[in-house]
Order: sequence, then structure tokens, then C-alpha cells
Amino acid sequence: MPLDIKRRNFLKGIGFIGAGAGAIFADNILNANS
Repeated sequence: MPLDIKRRNFLKGIGFIGAGAGAIFADNILNANS
């Protein structure tokens, strides 16, 4: 059970990092276009 929670939090953390990186990437593209 504790392992399951750890894995879920780990995946959630990866998701947040991915979203942050995606937002920065999109921001850079928008800045390059304008």
C-alpha cells in the first residue's frame, strides 16, 4: 500500500515537471514568433 502511494506521487511529480517543461517550451515558441 505505501509503495503504491509512493509510485502514484512519483508519477504525479513527473506529470507536473512535464507540464512545466511544456509550458516553458510553448512560451519560448510564442516569444520566437513575436
